[in-house]
Amino acid sequence: KFMTYLSVLFTFFSIVVYFRVFQAVRQGKEPPKFKDNAITKYGRIAITALFVLYFIYRLFLFMYE
Repeated sequence: KFMTYLSVLFTFFSIVVYFRVFQAVRQGKEPPKFKDNAITKYGRIAITALFVLYFIYRLFLFMYE
């Protein structure tokens, strides 16, 4: 199954990106993409929401297979 492999790879990539951003924010250093504080806050919220939604989507796909 090529799509399953691709989705697992994408999941791993998104987890790595998410934790890199989270580490940078926790250390007090803003990620290079976000310069403004408000943008950083909303960016973090958006990333978290996307991550959770994608995880739920993957869970539904896994249940239906």
